[in-house]
Amino acid sequence: MLLLVHSLLHEAEPAKVALQRAQGSPEVVQRLGTPVTPGWFIKGSISLENDTGHADLEIPIQGPRGQGEIHVIADKEFGRWTYTDMKVGFKTGDQIIDLLGGSSPAAKSIHTDRTTESVQPN
Repeated sequence: MLLLVHSLLHEAEPAKVALQRAQGSPEVVQRLGTPVTPGWFIKGSISLENDTGHADLEIPIQGPRGQGEIHVIADKEFGRWTYTDMKVGFKTGDQIIDLLGGSSPAAKSIHTDRTTESVQPN
């Protein structure tokens, strides 16, 4: 049962998108080195009902130079995920990298469906 839950969380779209964005972030790669890989246990929850849902996940990541954690919050409406928070923090606690590209409190959201990803302001 634990393995099934683990697999479901790792295969969920919010976890995949967050990991891809972390792996593509020059700041994360500079900090952790390459490759950036996911850790074993994802914490958090995903709830889905038809074409709606909510995800609040903490995904451990690691590289040759250290460890970090991605925090992602997303809502699904009409079959599309909207990411409202996606940040990487590090074990040392000295830096947080915003993977949505927003440096102001009004961070951007990314909307994804099965074929596209775009960045749109809130």
